[in-house]
Amino acid sequence: MKKVIVLIIALLFFTYNLTYLNVYLPHSYPYRYCADKCQFEDQELGKGRDPLGRVEVNFEIYKEETNPSAVLHRRFYRKWWQVWNWIDFLTHKRWSYPYAETDEET
Repeated sequence: MKKVIVLIIALLFFTYNLTYLNVYLPHSYPYRYCADKCQFEDQELGKGRDPLGRVEVNFEIYKEETNPSAVLHRRFYRKWWQVWNWIDFLTHKRWSYPYAETDEET
């Protein structure tokens, strides 16, 4: 059991330190968000200062102008086989939004 735990910790440490390789490994892009059956649609653009924050601001403006009860959904899913993204999956705010498989679910 100890060997398994040590192996898992070593694997996590190794994948966390793949920062330079992580640029070339696949990700869940594009990070696309929808609300109101995709009447509102936006996506994170690049790796700027706060790409998700820009989406949230745009969504708040949309809610004020059209539908105050709208809920923002993410239209991309976690690809758990991408071990190098596990830390992002567990810590980034984008993964706290509900997932919708189709536009109609939003």
